[in-house]
Amino acid sequence: MSVLLELERISYSPSKISLFRKNISSEVILNNISFNLEKGKTLGIVGESGSGKTTLAKIIGGILKPDEGILNYNFGVNTNKKGNNPIQILFQNSNELINPSRKVGNMLNESYESKDKLSDICILLDIQSGLFEKFGHQLSGGERQRIGLARLLSVNPELLILDEPFSAQDPDSQKSFLSLFKKIKSELDITIICISHDIYLLKEFADDLIVLFGGNIMEAGDVDNIINSPRHPYTNLLIEAFNYKLKRSDFKEDKNQLLKNKGCSFFSRCEKSSNKCLESVDIIKSASLITYCNHPL
Repeated sequence: MSVLLELERISYSPSKISLFRKNISSEVILNNISFNLEKGKTLGIVGESGSGKTTLAKIIGGILKPDEGILNYNFGVNTNKKGNNPIQILFQNSNELINPSRKVGNMLNESYESKDKLSDICILLDIQSGLFEKFGHQLSGGERQRIGLARLLSVNPELLILDEPFSAQDPDSQKSFLSLFKKIKSELDITIICISHDIYLLKEFADDLIVLFGGNIMEAGDVDNIINSPRHPYTNLLIEAFNYKLKRSDFKEDKNQLLKNKGCSFFSRCEKSSNKCLESVDIIKSASLITYCNHPL
């Protein structure tokens, strides 16, 4: 397969403006992120809240610019002749896609030039005709996601980014959307990045997986290999307690370390850490797995 997306050493830190109009660097959100995404694959990105997942999605989608690093895209020459972005993002909050005071039918009809294509997408996404008469504010969470997806797919994106698409859903709804995303990937031949804090949902959907913590990649590679045989202590933690969540303040100490050195952001929470972990991290590569750790499992 050909490579659709390449990230090389992407870093990002938001800046604050002082009273004297000097930029003051704040916490590190992403640090030295590198990976390739092959066309037609689904990449899962997992990590607890505040690990940098959504920021990474915004950089890939062109919403934010990285402080350092290079992004290379390999999109088709005939894609989106009207200048639409070949990367579309379905965020958790779809307010920008769904106008609460407009009818669904009006929103979808203005998104699609072809009624046949709109009909095909509605069949694919299981959007019933009765929804066309509803206003945006009358939609359930699941209906909002489907209508939002329909609007994004109208521009024929080559890369679709799903930001926490399973959050606040019951198990039955999660299974329904897993099946839906698999259908989208299969029938539209689209490349997908799916962001979640739930590693087991990604196991059912993704081909490859990136584990993020504190703005750093902990582990990356084939999803089954990572989940069945994790090598990084943090990955193992997610697998043993996949719903493990912390407040952002709980790992600020780790991010402050990033400002001073190139060590592991998981240092202060890792039972296997050593002084070396404050200064550098070994990169261990195999055929289908990369682990960034001095003391892998």
